[in-house]
Amino acid sequence: MLKRFEALTRVFTILARGYMWETDEPDVNRAYRALCAWCSLPENIHPQTKKEGQDRTCYADLHDEFPELVDEEGAGWFYTHVYNVINAVLDNTDKVYPTSVNSAITITKKFDAAWCKQVLQYQASLYSRNTKGWVRRFEDIV
Repeated sequence: MLKRFEALTRVFTILARGYMWETDEPDVNRAYRALCAWCSLPENIHPQTKKEGQDRTCYADLHDEFPELVDEEGAGWFYTHVYNVINAVLDNTDKVYPTSVNSAITITKKFDAAWCKQVLQYQASLYSRNTKGWVRRFEDIV
């Protein structure tokens, strides 16, 4: 999951359903915002230059609404989790397999740019020219 972002559709569906149905009436916009908060990258992470019209990747402004999903700097739950796993592996190299250490180093070098690209893709319009093939989109989830 950390290298190829596989199985995230199931995670997104669970998150969206949980936040959509917190009240008696479904709130699709709240579910969409929760997904954005969960996927958020900190504001100082700009591995890919966004083009005009592309959505943002930092959702620090959603911290008040979703403090459990994004911190004040915009680090979403998934971003924080990935770096916690990497740090745990790198802090305990004597207790993990060498392949795990190599994977952690590789992920450290490539994760920010890859995750930024994914977060932008999740927000892409169905009719976007940049949408290639079958992709996961937040709109499809909610």
